[in-house]
Amino acid sequence: MEIFDKTRYLTEHKSIFDAYRLKYQNRNSCLFEDGIIDIENYHGILFFLKEAYSKEQFSECNLSLTLAEKGPWGMWHRVCEWTYGIEHTTVEQIEAFHNLSVEQMRNALSHSAVINVKKINGKSISNDNDLQKYAKENKDILRREILSAQPKIIVCGNTFRYLKTIFDIEINQNSDNWYYWLTIDGLGNILILDYFHPAAQYPKLLTYYGIVNIYQQALINKSK
Repeated sequence: MEIFDKTRYLTEHKSIFDAYRLKYQNRNSCLFEDGIIDIENYHGILFFLKEAYSKEQFSECNLSLTLAEKGPWGMWHRVCEWTYGIEHTTVEQIEAFHNLSVEQMRNALSHSAVINVKKINGKSISNDNDLQKYAKENKDILRREILSAQPKIIVCGNTFRYLKTIFDIEINQNSDNWYYWLTIDGLGNILILDYFHPAAQYPKLLTYYGIVNIYQQALINKSK
């Protein structure tokens, strides 16, 4: 297995967000920088989400750094629970839900990365046409950002359609089981979970057991 190159990631990450800053410098926009949350503890679980949103006014915000220093809060508790469940579920056994300690949550969060489709002017309620526009407009740079993180698992938070746009993925029939093993240039054979957004207003037990069951079915399918 190839060892994750931290230095290469940091160099590419800087180049990517320099490009975003240049692209949006003349817009009245807050830029949310995202990516790997803790490069020293990253385990390759990438949450591909819609857009960052804050009621506060920023000229720029480093979301991944803020999560590393102050997280989790709000919906990020659910990201921690899902990450923990995925990492502790195997072909033979699903990890039962339990309330995680602060240390367990922060540890799970440190294993993950977050990349949003839209980096500027986030809204509390997302608009599909607007997000699809951003996915097409920033297709090349979003692809670079995802490739730089070298994920092993991508959890799509109701964003799989944008991922298909970015990587020119063509699927004739959607999976009834909400997962895909796909071969993507630069990533190899990767697991994609086509799931709810972590902020979706469903009971946490429902979403937790949903995602770990989907993950286990993907493992079973892979092992056949």
